[in-house]
Parts: sequence; C-alpha cells; structure tokens
Amino acid sequence: MSESELYAPVRTFFQARGFTVRGEVRNCDVVAVRGEFIAIIEMKKSFNIEVVYQALERASYGHECYIAVPEPTSRRRRGRFQTPTSSAENLCRRLGLGLLVVRDGVAHLMQAPGDAIGRPTFNRARGARLMHEFSRRTGDHNVGGTTRVRRVTAYQEDCLRLAVLCSQAETREITPADGRAAGISNAAAILRDNHYAWFRRVSFGRFTLTIAGEAAMVEYAHVIAPVATETEAAS
Repeated sequence: MSESELYAPVRTFFQARGFTVRGEVRNCDVVAVRGEFIAIIEMKKSFNIEVVYQALERASYGHECYIAVPEPTSRRRRGRFQTPTSSAENLCRRLGLGLLVVRDGVAHLMQAPGDAIGRPTFNRARGARLMHEFSRRTGDHNVGGTTRVRRVTAYQEDCLRLAVLCSQAETREITPADGRAAGISNAAAILRDNHYAWFRRVSFGRFTLTIAGEAAMVEYAHVIAPVATETEAAS
C-alpha cells in the first residue's frame, strides 16, 4: 500500500470526528482542522525511524501529531501493533504521538497522542502560517502522501481566480483593481510577478491571459469550479 492510498482512510477517520481535512499543506502530509485545533498526520508505507523523525519535526505545527501506516502483511511485523504494549505503540506513547493503522481500507486508532517530554510543543507562529495556507484553500485538491506531483496551493488558487476573472471579462482584460474588488488582495503582485507566465501585460495596468494561462484553466478545471464560484460571489 502506497502512502497516497492511506490518505482516503485517514481523511475519513478525521472527517468522522468533525475535522476539515486537507492533503499536502506546507510540507505536512495531512492537516486536519476543527475550529482552531490542528492535527498533523504523517504517513508512511511502514513504521520506521524515518516517519518518527518526520512526525516529531512536524509536531510543532499543530496541537496533536499522528503517524499513519498500513497494517504489516507479515505475522511477525503485525505483532508490533496488536497489543497495548507493542513496540510501535509504546514508542508513540513515550513521544506523545498518535498512531493510526490502516486495515482493510479503514484507519484504526492504536494510540492516542498525549503529552511527552520528547514531543515538541506547539509553535504558534508555525501554526498560524499553516492555518493561513489551510484556510485560504477552497478545497482538498491534493492527495496526501504523493510525491513528484504539482501541488495546488492557496497562491495558485489566487492565480486561477484572476484567470477566471480575465476569461469572464468582456474585453478579456483585467486590472489589479479588478482582482482586489473580487477579494484577491495580492492581485497586483501576482500580475506583476507573473510566476506561472499565465498573464501578459497589454498596456499600463491591464493584463490578459497567455496561451499558458488558457492551458492552465483546462489543466486545473477541477479546481476552477469552486474558485469561480467564490470569485463570482466576491464580485
């Protein structure tokens, strides 16, 4: 079972407990938010020292941190997860980490997170940056645990909002003021920096879509729908 295959069961586990879940947020595999409470989940194909290191590093981003792994296929390795005193659970308990084991497509809580001397305390600055990125996203457009896949970030969603505005404009041209009026506070910087080469300046303060911008609207059609709805509501 790959890390990305763990994402759906982990997401379901936290959604059932009232969390909103997003994959791949600021280097965290999974972020689950309920109110102002943040849970971080790091996923791996097996329980090893690498995922423990990663979980401890990510732990300061949230109030709780979990490790999620599939149940091992071998009988000997399964023994590490099948008793309250198993080695994996015991290590997580000592470090204050939670442990989820995915079995038959369902995530099971083996060890709840708690306080421990070895677990980093919640860093408010890191948590605020994580929440800023989390809250600005319109939906869960990334599968947690994937690698070498382009991420949809809040910045990119703002770029898509501007692309939508441009495609809907009568002249197919927009100004930074048009973007700000639609709720995109960083519209001027996006159009000026043109990070993705989606826009072209046609005259002072007026921009239109490039061929790359048109192609991006097709490539990210699954993201465009909620983005377009929010843009229309703002305007």
